[in-house]
Amino acid sequence: MVGGGAGASQPPHGAQHYGAGRPAQRKRGMPGAAIAVIVIAVLLVLGIIGYILFDMFSGQDRGDDAAMPAPPPPAGAPESPGEEDSEAPSTPASEVRSFAAPSGNISCTIDAERARCTIASFDYEPPEKPADCEIDNWGGIVVANDDGSGFSCAPAPEAPEAEPLDYGESIEAHGMTCTSARDGMSCTSDATGKGFTVARAGVDFVN
Repeated sequence: MVGGGAGASQPPHGAQHYGAGRPAQRKRGMPGAAIAVIVIAVLLVLGIIGYILFDMFSGQDRGDDAAMPAPPPPAGAPESPGEEDSEAPSTPASEVRSFAAPSGNISCTIDAERARCTIASFDYEPPEKPADCEIDNWGGIVVANDDGSGFSCAPAPEAPEAEPLDYGESIEAHGMTCTSARDGMSCTSDATGKGFTVARAGVDFVN
């Protein structure tokens, strides 16, 4: 007997049931946030690549000199002003011995080339002045070295402050020896014995 009750129209157990006229649901696509992250990452990568290319080309435009490092300091250059002062070589003035007789009338120097004495006031008559001699105190400058001695026409160069050389004392430098005495100043070559003695009264040369 077929009944017309509600139980006669129920589907079998486990069967799927779709409503009449209801379409099937579509699968959802990629979320918008993920797309935004991907776009940002791509833009960052493109920006980095563009910066690298710009730096490479701009470096070439500056030329090779811009890429070269600064040259090192010259060998032996001091690293600080203090070292430069402490290691500076001695000045030429320190190689000159400068001295004077106690009276101050005779002052002398010894350098690497000669011994030279200048007498400020003298009573002797020097020989005739050479035509090419332009100094005013002709006869007041005498010189000596290993080769000989004589009057000099060359002006005496500026010398360091003279140290007093008492009577009876001597100074030895550059192969020359000068001795101060009451009767004058004598300077002699240690190698050859050539030299001079100069005093207010006169000049004696040993050649």
